[in-house]
Amino acid sequence: QSIEDLVPAKSRDQAKQVTAEFENCSGRDLLFILDGWDELPSHLHTKSIFHKLIASPQTLNLHFSAVIVTSRPIASGELYRFISSRIEILGFTPTEVQDYFTEALGGEAQAVQKLQD
Repeated sequence: QSIEDLVPAKSRDQAKQVTAEFENCSGRDLLFILDGWDELPSHLHTKSIFHKLIASPQTLNLHFSAVIVTSRPIASGELYRFISSRIEILGFTPTEVQDYFTEALGGEAQAVQKLQD
């Protein structure tokens, strides 16, 4: 696989052109969001274009690109040696859920209750 395979384009030629532009600027101002690392089959964690983007973007001539990877904590341990920052998002408490729904629904108690049931 290659970066070209990841580019959403109408044609293969267009994907090649976009990839060439990425490489020409070494990935400057380019952000990849890899959502669901934990859902990727484990054999692709080390042998895929996704791994190259995270572990060695310079091999793809994307030295200055940025990558955001989302994953459940249980599956992200292998990424720690490649990442510069780690953020863990925790869920809402029941009180926070109640407050959020109440505010979002303009205080409609019945609607809030229905959502929580």
